[in-house]
Amino acid sequence: MGSVQPAACENTSSPLKRLRAGTQEELFMKRASKEAAGDASKLKQARSSQTKAGNQARSQHMADKQPTEREMAAAKAARARLYGDEGSAKEMEVPTAKEPTGTAPKPTVDVEQLPYEQLTALETPETDAQAALADMASGDWAIACRGLLTIRRLSKHHSQECRALLDKIMPLVLKHVKSLRSSLCKAAVMCVGDLFAAHGSRLLPLLDAGGVTQPAKSLLAQLLLKAGSNDKKFVIDEVQRALGVMATSMDAPAILGRLLPYAAHKNPKVRGKVATCLAASAAEMTPEQWQGYPAKPLLVVAGKLVSDNTPEARDSAKSLISILRGAFEVSASTPDHEASDKENTACEDAPVKGSAASKGADAVADEAAGSTAQDRWARHCHSTLGAVAAASILKASNCS
Repeated sequence: MGSVQPAACENTSSPLKRLRAGTQEELFMKRASKEAAGDASKLKQARSSQTKAGNQARSQHMADKQPTEREMAAAKAARARLYGDEGSAKEMEVPTAKEPTGTAPKPTVDVEQLPYEQLTALETPETDAQAALADMASGDWAIACRGLLTIRRLSKHHSQECRALLDKIMPLVLKHVKSLRSSLCKAAVMCVGDLFAAHGSRLLPLLDAGGVTQPAKSLLAQLLLKAGSNDKKFVIDEVQRALGVMATSMDAPAILGRLLPYAAHKNPKVRGKVATCLAASAAEMTPEQWQGYPAKPLLVVAGKLVSDNTPEARDSAKSLISILRGAFEVSASTPDHEASDKENTACEDAPVKGSAASKGADAVADEAAGSTAQDRWARHCHSTLGAVAAASILKASNCS
């Protein structure tokens, strides 16, 4: 019995030990949390005291920078010496924004572009001509437009004064034709058209200075490029008017010779404009001019343009072919041409003696004497162009 009692005492004391251990642990946690809260409050107080000290130091620094009464009195005396009695008044002035100085910005320029009918004469043409050259050389586009307008008035009413300056005027006009500013370009093209109308063939040496190889130096090339470009419509319309004046006012054989190299231009729109100009210039040719003009290159170009992929080129080529056929029929009706046509027909592609073709040579010569104008035109096209190109020409001229 004595050995059982100690075990029972141990069982009854174990819950008490666990309760005491839990109580001690709880007291330890509370003590630790109180210490942590105290440390946080001390840290907050330390930071607050540092902030107050910094603010006080800054306030003291600003107070030290304020001028003393002695410094303020010295500054007031200095202002009095500089401005006199107005010094005190200037202290009370409130600063205001300064007004802008210098010339005012230029308003939007309204460039005057008069039609040809409204151009008036100049009072002092010689002086105005020199002033116009200076204006056209200006970098201000509005001033350049004024110079171009003066040149237009000179070309219409004072052609003698303008003619003496053509070699100086044309390079400046070409410069402005190439301008990217539409208003300036239009003014330059209008000036070109008026110069064509006033001086005509006198401008031929200055028209195509660079040729096809140097289009930047050629006024003709720049006009054709502008006409075939995607520029503004009012510029393109003015260029087409200038090209029309060129075709009708200049010597037709000479202008045809300058236009022919551009018929093979890689730009289809340019080829269309060239075909239009060729047809317009050919329409100005007289029968006397056709008699001495070598029409073969023109017929070759027409044979190529009639099958071009541009509608304008095809239509203009058809008109050109009609003009060439009419000129050929007029020249073929002369006695000298009829005799030469018979000889050429009999001798053309002369067959070898003794061949079957040689036996019919006399028959061909006899038929040539009584052939119609349509047959003569067909033979002319075949002998000039060959079978393929001649077929296109004959189809276009309704002469199949």
